[in-house]
This record gives sequence, structure tokens and C-alpha cells, in this order.
Amino acid sequence: MVAVGKSAIFVFVVLSFWLCPLHAAESAAASSPSESTDQVPALAGLSAFVKNVGQCGPDVLYYADAPWGRLYVRESDLVFQIIEPLPTEPPAVKASNVYLRFGGGRLGKVEAEEQTSAVLNIFRGRDPAAWHRDIPTFGKVRLGGITPGASVVLAAAGNGRGGWWVEGGSERDLPPKLVLESGLPYRWEGQDLLLETGRGLIALSPPSRLPPSSGNGAAGLSPDPIAPESQSLIWGTYLGGTSGDDGMAVALDLAGNVYLAGHTESTNIPTPNGFDQTFNLQTDIYLAKLSPTGSQLLWGTYLGGSSWDYGWALAIDADGNPVVGGGTYSSDIPTPGGYQQTRTGKAIYVAKVSSSGSSLLWGTFVDGSVHEECHSLVLDGAGNVVIAGPTSSSDMPVPGGYDTTYNGGPTDLYVGKLSSNGASLLWGTYIGGAGQEGLMADRGVSLALDSSGNVVVGSSTNSSAMPTPGGYSQTFHGLWDMWVGKLSPNGSQLLWGTYLGGANDDQVFAIAADASGNVVVGGASRSTDIPTPGGYDTSQNGGWDHYLAKISSTGSQLLWGTFVGGSGDDYCRALTLDGAVNVVFGGSTRSDDMPVPGGYDTSR
Repeated sequence: MVAVGKSAIFVFVVLSFWLCPLHAAESAAASSPSESTDQVPALAGLSAFVKNVGQCGPDVLYYADAPWGRLYVRESDLVFQIIEPLPTEPPAVKASNVYLRFGGGRLGKVEAEEQTSAVLNIFRGRDPAAWHRDIPTFGKVRLGGITPGASVVLAAAGNGRGGWWVEGGSERDLPPKLVLESGLPYRWEGQDLLLETGRGLIALSPPSRLPPSSGNGAAGLSPDPIAPESQSLIWGTYLGGTSGDDGMAVALDLAGNVYLAGHTESTNIPTPNGFDQTFNLQTDIYLAKLSPTGSQLLWGTYLGGSSWDYGWALAIDADGNPVVGGGTYSSDIPTPGGYQQTRTGKAIYVAKVSSSGSSLLWGTFVDGSVHEECHSLVLDGAGNVVIAGPTSSSDMPVPGGYDTTYNGGPTDLYVGKLSSNGASLLWGTYIGGAGQEGLMADRGVSLALDSSGNVVVGSSTNSSAMPTPGGYSQTFHGLWDMWVGKLSPNGSQLLWGTYLGGANDDQVFAIAADASGNVVVGGASRSTDIPTPGGYDTSQNGGWDHYLAKISSTGSQLLWGTFVGGSGDDYCRALTLDGAVNVVFGGSTRSDDMPVPGGYDTSR
């Protein structure tokens, strides 16, 4: 989903964007013609159709998202809204509309078919009367009345039959004539209309004739043999205001409620029952709690001061209280009961909010004199908070730490543990070499605890001097490597450390430990020679690939490694382990050929 000039949070473990009013795009300038000769079929990758129950303008009946933007079904026409990124700073997008009517006929009865089990919830703005819950979604929309007895069927891609086709009517009337009004340059090549966009050529061809023998499938395509139960999206929801909103972390409590943490520039993001319902300037941390079904926003709250505040990490304690970690430039962000209540540089900021969202239990800075952030946090069995992130300060607090001296270069890793009440720093330590350990715009630091309470930390590094005692690989491989290490529960020992990489760029984004203390690492790799013993896919597929691996509990063995990817750029951003120690991971992709066996949606 895409938007002009703003973003919204979409709780389905992914970020999304929001745009609905068509007039927002009607004045957009036409794109420069694309030089690309590749053609993207306009109707091939549609998502499920969403019913308009008031979240869009009154003339919209249904809409579906596509890789190029969004398709709107109105009472009189179809609108293809093409979204193109602009090379501006800050980044922006441009929307252009293409209006399509059927000549020689008209849209009569418009009906949605094949309702899916997925529902959509939209919490936008602070007024609950403007929120929309349990919005139905559909696999198909039928446009009746095109010609006598004929209808055009639009189908989502989820069942392997995305596209459009004609059913009924007489052969001589079909396909119907298309009448076009375009805000983009275009040309006809035979039966194909090619829209010239900054994304390349988007091919809009007349709907195909459906052979009578093919039942409800599109011409040349058979229905997906996978049972619907195995590919259901149970629910999804938007959550945002009128400016930029970024969801950075999600977590569940024991009752299945969904907590979300991130940051927002919106003055009107929903804050029901929140302890702070007023935007505090610049960018605020934002926290929210949703019911297990996603149909209720139980509470939402701002958390910020008079400057920029960012939420990156989230965990839930045994009482359902969320702990959020991030970074702040604000000297006046609240720090009740905190270990450090005065900021020096750009500080790590950690806080605990009550499970009801109505009070801030504690908040604290952790910083030196320059720049640091909390990119990841986990809670131990006593509710103490282990934090990790990059630091550029040589004077970070490091009581009882394995390494109490800053290692030079632009950044070190910093790992520390706060007491469960936020009032004391139990220990802190640097980890580093002579290089840029773990700080680039898209590189973070990941944390996990093993069953013995040891702290597993992973990051990306371009240093050839990272500590690697007892490690599987003690040699830096080139450009950027993954680095993984394990600290003792009190932070006083580095039990082991290892590089993991190849000759090109390799990045860590996520980490987990199984019951035996083995460490699963997730990230992305551009190296064709990164090790893949016993892997599902042992060959790099092009660009960046998802890369996953398991390291033994002692750090001395690589148990397995694998690529998962297509021909575009693919990044593993998060992972977790199920009860059988299978790895569940998610991320982003620009590949049309990613492996998607048994998936809810098998088309990009």
C-alpha cells in the first residue's frame, strides 16, 4: 500500500502506507516516459479487494493494492492509481490516475464474491467514531452490465488466478471497448495498452475471454489446490494519523494482546486511555495495545519530549507491562525513578509503561557524551532489562563489564542490564574492534537470552579486530561481516565470538537461541561464498538474499546455513523459533520469484 506524503502503521508485522482520496492524486504531473522495455501486467498481482465502508470517498465501492499502486472500483469506472517514488529528500512519492470505462456498455451491478477470512481494521485519528473495524475482504469483484448478459470479473492473486476476464455475453461483443483517460504517457501495442511510468512499463490489456471448460479459473490457469485454511490472513489493521507513523517492534502478552512500539510525527494518532495524549513536538515514541483479534485499540500513548524521540525495541514483562527502548535528543522526556535522569549526548532511552497504558512506571537515559541508541532489548527471568545498541561515546557507564574501554573507530557495540525497576544499571560493557561495529543507516544490533541467561548479541561489522574467542570463524572476510557473540549473565565475560560472512556484504538483523543454547542468526547477504552447510538453498540468487544460519551453543561450529531469496533484493528482518525449533522469519523482498509454497499470497 502506498501514500502521498505520509505513512501509517499496519499491524501484520509489516509496515504499510495509506492513501484513499482520489483527488489527492488527480493533479499530479505526468511521469517522464520510462526507458525500460520490461512490462509489468497491471492485473497480475492484486491483493484481496477491500470493501469501502467509509474509509474512502463515497464514490469508491472496493479497492485492491498492487505492486504499482492501487486499483479502485467505482460506480462508473475503474481507477488505476500509479505510485512512483521521487528522488527527493526527504523521500516522497507521486500518484497519477488512469481512468478506464467500458465503451458500448456501462457498469451495472457491482458485486464482491468469495469473501476471505481476513478482515481489515483502520484506526486513524483520535475520534473513535471515525475508526472502522472488521472491514470485509474478497477474492473477486464482478462488474455486471458491460454488455447484455456479460460481466467482467476482477480477481485477486491470492488463489493463483489474479487478473481479469469476461464471463457470459456473445463472442461478437467481446472483449468490450475500453475508453481511457490517463494522467500518464501511454501507447498501444496491438491489444496491449502500455503505461509509461518511472517504475517501467505497466501493461493494461483487455480482459481475456474465459473458456467455458475452465470453470471459475482465469483462462489458462487452474484453481489453487491448496485449501483456504492453510493460507488465511486472519486479520490486519491500520493505525496512524495524518503524518508519518512507523511501527518498529511488536510483542504479545500471555493473553494474546498485541503491543506495538515505534515513533510518529502525527499530532492526531489515536491515544485512547493513554497516559500522554498530546504530541510533544518533532517526533515522539508511540506505544499501543490491540486486542488479540485486532478489532479493538485498547490504548495508545505518546512518549516524548521537545526534540526527536525514537522507539526501536519492545518487550513485555510477566505482568503485561511493555518496556520500550530507543533513542532521544530530548532533555525533557520523562524519566521518573530512572537510573539516569539527565541527558548528556543523544541518549539511549528506556521506559516501562503500565499494562493499562495509563501510567509511566519509570524511564531512564543511558548515555555518554556523544551518540548512542538502543536497537534491541530483552527481559531476563527477573524482569531486568538487557539493552544493546551502537555507541560513539568513550565514557559510557560500564560497571562490571567484560570490556570497559572504548575500542576506537566511529562506533562500538554497547550492552548493558538495567534493574526491573529502572533505578540501577547492573552492568555495562563495550564490544568492539577498530572499525564501524554495528552503526550504519540500515544496520542494527540484535539480542537474545539463552536458557542459562547468557546474553547473545549479533551485529554487522567492518572491523577485522572484533573479539572471537573460541569462535567458528576468527577471520574477517571482507567489506561487512556478521558478528555473533555470547556474554555471561553478569556481563563480565565474553564466552565466545565469531565472524560469519563471505567476500561481499553480510548483515545481521535478528537473532534467537533455542533450548540447547544454539544460536539462530537471520539477516541478508550479497556474498556468493558465505557458508551454507546443509542448507535448503546453497546458491546466492542475486542482489541481497535472506540468509539464515545456526551456530552451536559453544560458538565453535556452524550447524547449518542457507539462502532464501529471488532475483531481487531480499532481507530477513525478524525471526523466532516455534516449539519444534523450526525457524519462522519475515522481512522484505523485491523479488517476483521468491519461493512461496503454500502461501496466503503467492504473487508479488
